[in-house]
Amino acid sequence: MTSFGDELRRLRRRSGLSQEALAEHAGLSTEAISLLERGRRTPRMTTMRLLADAMGLDATDRSQLFGTLTEDPPAGWTVPTLAQEMIGRDDDLAGLGRLLRHPGVRLITVCGAGGVGKTRLSIAIAGQEEEHFADGVRWLPVGSFSDPDAFFAAAATTLGATQTRRSQLDSIVEHLRGTRQLLLIDNAETLVRAVGQLCASILANAPGVKMLVTSRHQLEIAGESVYALRPLGVPPIGAAEIDLQQHPASRLFLERAGRLDGQVNDAAEAAAVVRICRRLDGLPLALELAAARTGVLTIPELADTLDRTLAILGRSRDASLTEEVVGWSYRLLTPVEQAIFCRLSVFTASFDREDAAAVCAVELSQVEVLDALASLVSKSLVIRTEDIGPTARFRLLQVVREFARERLASSNEADRVRGRHARHVLDLVERAASELTRPDQHRWLDLLERQVTDVRAAVGWLTEHAPVQAQRLVAASWRWCYLRGRYAEGRAWAEAALSAAPGAPPPVRAGALSGAGMLAFLQCDYEIAGHRIDAARTLYAELGDEDGLAWCLARLGSIARERGDYPTARRLHLQSLALAERGANQHEVGAQLNYLAFVAWLSGDLDEADRLNQRGLETMTSVGDREGTVWALTNAGITARYRDDLTGADLLLRQSLELSESITFREGIAWAYNQLGVLTRLQGDLDTAQRLQSDSLEIHRELGDRWRMASVLDELAAVAAATGDMAGAVARLSAADRFRAEIGAPVPAAETPERERTEELCRAALGDAFRAYALAGIATPPEPA
Repeated sequence: MTSFGDELRRLRRRSGLSQEALAEHAGLSTEAISLLERGRRTPRMTTMRLLADAMGLDATDRSQLFGTLTEDPPAGWTVPTLAQEMIGRDDDLAGLGRLLRHPGVRLITVCGAGGVGKTRLSIAIAGQEEEHFADGVRWLPVGSFSDPDAFFAAAATTLGATQTRRSQLDSIVEHLRGTRQLLLIDNAETLVRAVGQLCASILANAPGVKMLVTSRHQLEIAGESVYALRPLGVPPIGAAEIDLQQHPASRLFLERAGRLDGQVNDAAEAAAVVRICRRLDGLPLALELAAARTGVLTIPELADTLDRTLAILGRSRDASLTEEVVGWSYRLLTPVEQAIFCRLSVFTASFDREDAAAVCAVELSQVEVLDALASLVSKSLVIRTEDIGPTARFRLLQVVREFARERLASSNEADRVRGRHARHVLDLVERAASELTRPDQHRWLDLLERQVTDVRAAVGWLTEHAPVQAQRLVAASWRWCYLRGRYAEGRAWAEAALSAAPGAPPPVRAGALSGAGMLAFLQCDYEIAGHRIDAARTLYAELGDEDGLAWCLARLGSIARERGDYPTARRLHLQSLALAERGANQHEVGAQLNYLAFVAWLSGDLDEADRLNQRGLETMTSVGDREGTVWALTNAGITARYRDDLTGADLLLRQSLELSESITFREGIAWAYNQLGVLTRLQGDLDTAQRLQSDSLEIHRELGDRWRMASVLDELAAVAAATGDMAGAVARLSAADRFRAEIGAPVPAAETPERERTEELCRAALGDAFRAYALAGIATPPEPA
């Protein structure tokens, strides 16, 4: 029998190629060609196809070359054994087992991307289900075949079918007739039509046989049940404490990295494991290849490297991970499907069919795009995500996206597609902005959160290529950034867009200035915020835009409020209220009533606060703005607490917390924790008070709201003093003072009496040592207890 190396050398020479030339055409190294021809290396299927393509072999020569490795298959191929434990597939094993035992199901295709673990799962299911098949389980690996006849011949030999004058396919089916067995057909995508033909014949003529097929592509024949195998579950990002053993992806990575107990050295290493798992989308093959690199890289080093490139995960110089997972399937796509696939790589998050059509239909119809999308899903290049709403959503795995993105970047349409994507995101954000004060705001907030990486990409592209449109985007995005706590990121977007187009049309620039000013205010940068908002106010006044003018007056009133200038704050909010009432803008009317109530209880006018609270709550409830309703409830709860109505305050503040949580309004949650913590301290439950204030401080720290951090630290000091920890109380008071000095804001008037009581308790207990503890506290980071 001719060896693969000899046949490769013969065909190379016949093609007139040197080893160097073949290596260049195939994308391999000259050393790899030399080793293959000398029989020192056994090629993988990906390498064989690259070589055949590079030499331009026809079907006969391909069959001859591939046949050197696939002739004379071992008689009676048996199911392989798993060398390592299956991790994270208990639900899949259970679900597939139930499906396989269902009397109406005879053909199951386990579909998924390359490297997702289809083969290992089928091997595991064979061991689990073998007892249900009297004639056993047989293994038919398709991946090494490129010729249907060669596959049918090998299958016939494997199954013991008698070779007669019948076709090989007929011989196989005749042999299987009357048996009760399970056929595991692995890697069917290499010969998907031939496997489909075989399965269809078995379904029609051998009723006792069931088939479990693994494939990147669906067979698309009658009687096929498709089981979509997804990557392993990944740990969440940003959790304070993560049990990595509870998440299949991190457990697999750590075990393959030799951390059999699942332990990591510290929080930084745990965070790096999470980054790796999420960067690789929980794809088992990628995780195992990454784990193998921990012999020469620390886990944090590996995470940093993977953030830049996946190239380090190639198993050899023959092919990268992306080529191994995607390349073969990509080359089988039609030109239209290839174009749509590459264009979809601009989506960094999930997308729906309308998104795909809007971005990808450059010179194609929407129907062509949707047909291509359906085909890509059936070939496991695009996966359908878990449905969240009424619309089906899709995404590309990171490894798949990187492959597609590389090809898009090398095309002449990359900028055009990225521009369409950026403008589509702009349209989405502007549509969402108009809904963020209405009853459906939570759905639009969730949608924007899911698309945040796409928004980032769009902001970046527009700022560089279309900065006026970038200003439109940031003007539309500030409320979302506020409600979901993206103060720093949204502010950075706004400042970059403003710098990129200082001569933008006044209506556009005014909106961007407003957004930048609001987000600067939320981070307590009052000087910058005031400058931005005042510039926007001037533009709105010149434009005669009273809604914009009312908004700016309200923001300037908020700055005055936090700086303790309550008369100015009240005057500005009243001016804004008058403009809102004249324009019949009920949402803005409700907002100003809330702000005026805020100023009233801060300055100690509880009767005025009560009156305004009721009007604000009624107005915000009528327009359906949950965020506005949160503030009305918070104001009412705090007013009740200052009236010593602790029961009423508890009821209102818990309602505020529940509503804040329903829209993931982080500032509202932090305020509720803080004020409920005050109530529990007053009621004597110091442990709960400590926990609530610490949680509130942590959220405010993440938001960058130093004004609120100072107030929460004062409350933590009150809790510490109540427990007898006077040194801890003074440290927290000092930290609060430091924040107030940084931002130029006093202790709020309403909070001053409690702050003074805490300080008096500490002075009485510490005596002359109070000053030393206060000085030491200035240098102590204000960590939550």
